[in-house]
Amino acid sequence: MGIKPLPNLETRFVAANTLLRLDKPNQLSLGQTGAVIRLEQKLNENRERHFHATSRQHKLEYRRQDARLRKELATKLRNSLTSAAADQVAHWDPYDQNGVADWFDAEYMFGLAHGFDVVIGNPPYIQLQKGGGKLGNLYKDAGYATFARTGDIYQLFYEKGVNLLIEKGHLCYITSNKWMRAGYGNRLRKFFSEKINTKTLLDFGGFQVFESSTVDTNILLIEKAPPRQQLQATHFKSDFKAGDSIGRYANQNVVHLPRLGNDTWFIASKAEINLKEKIERIGKPLKEWDILIYRIVQPVEGSKLLDDETSIKEFSLNSSSVVVKGINNNVLHSALAENTHIAYEKGWSRFIDFCEEAEIADALSASPDAVSRFLVHLATNPSTLSGTMLSMGTVTLYKSAINRKFAEAGRSSPTNHPLVRATVKGLARLKGTACRRVEALREYHIKAMLSHCPDTTIGQRDAAIIAIGFAGALRRSEICNLIVGDVEFLKPENGSNRHMFLTIRRSKTDQQGRGQRIAILDGSVIRPIHRLQMWLQASRITAGPLFQSMKRGGHVQGKPLHHSDIPRIVKHYASRIGLNPKDVAGHSLRAGFVTSAAVHHARLDKIMAVTRHTNPATVMQYIRDADSFSDHAGEHFL
Repeated sequence: MGIKPLPNLETRFVAANTLLRLDKPNQLSLGQTGAVIRLEQKLNENRERHFHATSRQHKLEYRRQDARLRKELATKLRNSLTSAAADQVAHWDPYDQNGVADWFDAEYMFGLAHGFDVVIGNPPYIQLQKGGGKLGNLYKDAGYATFARTGDIYQLFYEKGVNLLIEKGHLCYITSNKWMRAGYGNRLRKFFSEKINTKTLLDFGGFQVFESSTVDTNILLIEKAPPRQQLQATHFKSDFKAGDSIGRYANQNVVHLPRLGNDTWFIASKAEINLKEKIERIGKPLKEWDILIYRIVQPVEGSKLLDDETSIKEFSLNSSSVVVKGINNNVLHSALAENTHIAYEKGWSRFIDFCEEAEIADALSASPDAVSRFLVHLATNPSTLSGTMLSMGTVTLYKSAINRKFAEAGRSSPTNHPLVRATVKGLARLKGTACRRVEALREYHIKAMLSHCPDTTIGQRDAAIIAIGFAGALRRSEICNLIVGDVEFLKPENGSNRHMFLTIRRSKTDQQGRGQRIAILDGSVIRPIHRLQMWLQASRITAGPLFQSMKRGGHVQGKPLHHSDIPRIVKHYASRIGLNPKDVAGHSLRAGFVTSAAVHHARLDKIMAVTRHTNPATVMQYIRDADSFSDHAGEHFL
């Protein structure tokens, strides 16, 4: 095709410690004397001839000349460089493919006096304090403005990459996204906002770009130019799936981030940014509060006995946190629902991450001030996974998780401190405590969704899940926990429609596991019993989980579905009939049954027999919503 391949390309690859520069005066040329300049010129010309050489004889000759010139150059450089730096120049062999330099100089190694046009990469993610702070000690005096001993090495690579660019050059890295909000990222955020022009930021949140990645990542595009405060940013939420177009999603969800500084970088809508600024503007930083915060110590196993007045007072402050000994751990674990344990572990994990970023060595030694800052952080920053702001319900749940962990450890919980209580109350006033209301899927929605279920084993499973979930007003956890033994088909009598009983062995309103029995009608539209029987026939399931995960070929795996699978299935078929999947969830099936029953004037006690609500006021809320405009008070005069 007339395209000449690049010869001897391996000589253009350099293995070196990019973060350490050659020790030379003012980062100028190697030497300012005429002799040094002439030797540098001869080296560059010799290396260019080697690059284009086609015979082994010529290559070996150019390499011998390179070694002689390097040695001569090192001798000349001893007047302007340290002896060690001169030796580094002399011993660096660009032709040794296994050689590694412990320094880097773009001018000497590549002949580029002004820098690179483009720098791209995926720098390593290594905490500088790991291994006893070995890396931190190595780079602490290397002159990096972004250096933080508790930080990560990729911060230094950002600064180094920018310094290697020519003016108007561009850098693009994929790295961990923790620098956006972590305390150690303060200096890096300041560097970005004051020294360079940040152009595009793609924050992938919980989406794993690399399958083996253990951190959340982002892609940042930078121009070496004065800052313009015109960063275009996109947060990839849970609706982004593997295989989707990154460019299309970014263009559809881009937001403009003005006024960036060294504070947390927050990708959100204008309304969410305004809420965050309002909280920060109205609120008073904890460090400015005229209060003293004490750490309360509770005696634990191995400490001295409570034999003095001080210890007794300290102990009484948290007597509710006494750890009962001699009781089986499984018994104590069962005191809370499994989903509550999962939520608590998630909340505690978030708190541990926060403590690490805030340089708090032990989360169980966190002060009320730290807990308050954590709760404010939760309430004013979007979730890395969904990109949405956490509700006050979730914030309060995570506070309870912290309280639980401190109680289990036999320590005084900082969540009971007046400072934390005031923080939660203030956040509730600013954010509001209204619950998110998902769209109720009415009977006509369900009928349309069922028509889109394919005639495959997976399609029959999905149809049975939707139909049974709706007809039984089931919660998503209840759907996943069903087993074949929970189903009791009844024979039809006098030609009537088929009936069945469904036993819910444990639910949100039956934590003791007494069991609740639901009567299910087959009907003539949704046909839940018929669809369940079709699924059992197709899957050949006779025991175990009623709804099981499946391989792509349609083979059941014997494992129950995860509770997150239910909203995924519901959202998929809701989108097929034109509904916005963001407006529906697994709860939409349960809400839809109650709303449909209310519209068709079902009795309250009959509705509660299916939904198993214990409080009529909860059901009445659905009925009021469904019947809001029927017999309206203003019907005859508005």
